[in-house]
Amino acid sequence: MAMLASASPMPECLAAICDSIARLSPGTRASIFIEDIENLVDGWPHQSLHQSPYQSPYQSLDNSVLADHSIPILAADQAPLGSLVLSFDTVRSVTEAEQQLAEFGAYCVSILWERDRTNRVLHQSEKKYGTLFASMDEGFCICEMLFDDDDRPYDYRFLEANSMLETLSGLSNVVGKTMREFVPDLEAEWYEIYGKVVRTGQPVRFEQQATALDRWFDVNAFPIGEAQSNQPAILFTNTTERRRTEQALRASEAKSRNILESITDAFFTVDRDWKFTYLNPQAERMVGCEPGELLGKDMWQEYPGVVGSEFETAYRLAAEDKIASSVVSYYPDHDRWYEAHAYPANEGITVYFRNVTDQKQAEAALQKSIQQLRAIYDGTSRYMGLLTPDGTLIEINRAALDFVGTQANDVIGLPLWETVWFRYTPAAAEAVRQSVRRAAAGERDRQEISITSPLGQVITFEFLFYPIFNEAGEVMFIVPEATDVTARKQAKEALAMSEERFRNMADNIAQLAWIADHQGKVDWYNQRWFDYTGTTMAEMAEWGWQQVHHPDHLDRVFEKVQHCFAQDEPWEDTFPLRGKDGEYRWFLSRAIPIRSEQDNVLRWFGTNTDITEQRESEQAKALLLAQEQKARLAAESANQIKDEFLAVVSHELRTPLNPILGWSQLLQKGHLSPQKTAQALAIIERNAKMQAQLINDLLDVSRILQGKLSLSAQPVDLGYVIRVAMETVQLSATAKSIHLDMALDPSVGKVSGDASRLQQVIWNLLSNAVKFTPPGGRITVRLERVGTAAQVSISDTGKGIDPDFLPLVFDHFRQEDASITRKFGGLGLGLAIVRRLVELHGGTIHADSPGEGQGSTFAFKLPLMPAPVSQALLPNTLRAVTAPKIGPITASLSLQDRKILVVDDDESSRDYVTAALETYGANVRAAASGHEALALLIESPPDVLVSDVGMPGMDGYSLIRQIRALPAAQGGQTPAIALTAYAAEMDYQQAMSAGFQRHIAKPVEADALIEIICFLLASS
Repeated sequence: MAMLASASPMPECLAAICDSIARLSPGTRASIFIEDIENLVDGWPHQSLHQSPYQSPYQSLDNSVLADHSIPILAADQAPLGSLVLSFDTVRSVTEAEQQLAEFGAYCVSILWERDRTNRVLHQSEKKYGTLFASMDEGFCICEMLFDDDDRPYDYRFLEANSMLETLSGLSNVVGKTMREFVPDLEAEWYEIYGKVVRTGQPVRFEQQATALDRWFDVNAFPIGEAQSNQPAILFTNTTERRRTEQALRASEAKSRNILESITDAFFTVDRDWKFTYLNPQAERMVGCEPGELLGKDMWQEYPGVVGSEFETAYRLAAEDKIASSVVSYYPDHDRWYEAHAYPANEGITVYFRNVTDQKQAEAALQKSIQQLRAIYDGTSRYMGLLTPDGTLIEINRAALDFVGTQANDVIGLPLWETVWFRYTPAAAEAVRQSVRRAAAGERDRQEISITSPLGQVITFEFLFYPIFNEAGEVMFIVPEATDVTARKQAKEALAMSEERFRNMADNIAQLAWIADHQGKVDWYNQRWFDYTGTTMAEMAEWGWQQVHHPDHLDRVFEKVQHCFAQDEPWEDTFPLRGKDGEYRWFLSRAIPIRSEQDNVLRWFGTNTDITEQRESEQAKALLLAQEQKARLAAESANQIKDEFLAVVSHELRTPLNPILGWSQLLQKGHLSPQKTAQALAIIERNAKMQAQLINDLLDVSRILQGKLSLSAQPVDLGYVIRVAMETVQLSATAKSIHLDMALDPSVGKVSGDASRLQQVIWNLLSNAVKFTPPGGRITVRLERVGTAAQVSISDTGKGIDPDFLPLVFDHFRQEDASITRKFGGLGLGLAIVRRLVELHGGTIHADSPGEGQGSTFAFKLPLMPAPVSQALLPNTLRAVTAPKIGPITASLSLQDRKILVVDDDESSRDYVTAALETYGANVRAAASGHEALALLIESPPDVLVSDVGMPGMDGYSLIRQIRALPAAQGGQTPAIALTAYAAEMDYQQAMSAGFQRHIAKPVEADALIEIICFLLASS
């Protein structure tokens, strides 16, 4: 029985039964006969019986068995399996004990048979289960749920898993390991669902995303085994692709519904009979019709001006020849220029068009401006050019060409130091090369360089190399300027030669004379000094001159000497000096600096002229001296103001850089929480915009000072401009609990001006009012007619203006408080810009304040237009004030699986654009040069090309021209965007004419770039 319980093999168990009977009944042998044992018992050693060790039944029969007794062996279902036979060594009947022993042996054999039959069935079932388990096309596993001390599920361990689990989940070798070992940040919902299955015993079917695995799963979970085993079985499939397909389909449907309504261009379709079938709201507004008014109407009848025009040619080419076409032409019925793009469609044609009248006018104005600038550039006597950062010459003015008698084509494209100007002076060429290198690193470099002209003349030039930066702070160009300073250099040399002669002459002049080093220590006196004072050089050395000064004047004289020498300013003063006879005489004393060729002060030369006999004219001379001192003080004050302004500029530009740099470093370390990360990004964006505004103010002041600030005049409704500006500052005012009042006279007419600049004026004044008004204050804006002018006044209850500073409030480089302890930041340029903008509009502005703490009022007047303006002009005014901006990207815009090729030689810019596009699902390939990009595009044409313009080797213009020359199958029609720091209008025109569809100025926000790409994909 012990062998039965220990699962010993059947042959061993049968032998043990026979042996046990023989030992219990001496003289008795037991034999077991099993029918078809080879098929019934696995591993049977090919014999049909088992017996006691004494003798086989056959041997017993051979030896004339005297007696035997047989007991049938039955299965559980009473089916006969065989017999247990007792053989005796004497002729006798079986005893009752032997009968019971034989029956018990047969019973044991039956139990043994049932045990092995059950094992065989179980083994066959396991083989079938294993085959099914391995061949399933769904993931399957059996797990053990793990609970914490509070009986909450927190993890599970894999007990069994099929091969499809690895394929569908990406996990491998999972048996014996827990889920958190593979995915520490798996969502808690998974553990809660499986924990509920084993706790309630209820199966569950659900579909859910595993964000940590970036996959969706359809799961069927059910409990197995005893409840206390906590084992769920999990059957699942991967539904990620289906989910993504569904999301893409929904996004595509939403985009199809919304894109035509949201695009900024006008759009319409006509059928084969030229009847309107659709117009988007922009098109209806542009042509001035009500929504749905044109649907079903004939295009030629509604707009007869199209007949015979370039527009008709383009439309018929798309409709009849199925060729997409575009045209920019003047439409006289609307007195506008339109740009139209016509595309063939299944049921007719589709047309995109937009009003480009302003653009056409701007192009004409720009061309005129370029011609004027070229005339100035070529008309200057200075030698000027323009270099790329590597020193390649790309522009040169007429004066420089005439100096060596060459043509632009002979030098353009060469490194500056390899041109004809330096051909005969290798040392000068090397000096220029070094200067270009420093300028390319962002430094301004000035030096004198002597060169030999083609005629053999040696001429000295003062060269100035200064960089031109883009908005990202990168050097775009280098400007070299050269001024002929040969005469000045010769004068300096002559001065140096005469200095020694001057020293010799000084001993013989009537004045007392002396020479001090750059710090003011005297190291030489002329003989007249010693003759008058009766002193020696040893007594007067360095600061010994103080011994002969009158005590009442010494402190004043010493302080002034120290100041002038420290500031490198000429020194002049009048004071008494003691002679060798002990008497004091009055002297007019002067000192001038003697400078090196590098303009550094080497020493000071001073004289003392005896003016004692002229004291009667002292009052007049004193008055003259006071006037001169006042002029010097004014100059010093102006310099101080500029110094303070530069300090403020440095402070205001550096201040936003500190949080930008600091937060950027913290973000790179990756230790910030999601909330801190969002806060850091918001701070970086806000400070970058603040710095951009500061730079714009500086550029505006620069344009004003150079007289290059131009306006685009048109009729402007000041009431509308005021309301837009008020909306802009409303949030800042609300944050400080400041109440805003408006009193706008609707009868005030329009003024002629630049709407965006007038909005800048009002916004600036309002921003100042909010800035200097304490919480709970009030700001009032009024618009009224004063004679023939419109007057706008902005009053506040803020800090007011000091009466002494009020006359200077609109001056450049002026701030009432420029100290480092000032409460309010900024450059102090806003009011200077405001005054100039008002004056450019023919107006006047003034400020008034009762004093500090009593508020202030700023008011400006602009001349009114003499006649009413048609309301038809109002949209232009609105466009000027509210220029369209690209808004935040919407959820309907997606670049999922779109192939985009990014080209930029700057690694940082390339990585940024690549990361931004991949964030929105794009499949991005990046190239660092035009040649690399061309090869990648031909190999696999992308959906969109985003390319830099300024690149070495092959620039963006050359790249797009070569692409447009390719067949369409090789990417020749790929939509392309120029993403560049070249942001002028001429750069836009050049990019569009070269073959780009869009021109975007750096820097660009990721959302704006994605929206433009999505729009371009949709429109193409």
